[in-house]
Amino acid sequence: MKIDWKWLTGQVDNAVEGPGIIAIPFAEFDVDDLMRLAEVAQRNGLGVTIWQEHSNFSKDVLVELQRYENRYYDPTRPEITYME
Repeated sequence: MKIDWKWLTGQVDNAVEGPGIIAIPFAEFDVDDLMRLAEVAQRNGLGVTIWQEHSNFSKDVLVELQRYENRYYDPTRPEITYME
């Protein structure tokens, strides 16, 4: 294991409880970490996406955690919105 699992579990909890996206650099993970994260994310209703960021902020490959349950699009608000 390459990543601190207690810290990662806290990030999963943050993604479940709050709106938004948690992005972690891909370099922090090894294969076993990604497999465990996929299992935990699925149990908690989270989506895991791996993508390459091309911005002024970052040029890294990122692992993204995001809650999709009860999510909807509100064109009047720029942030991710969830039904309560």
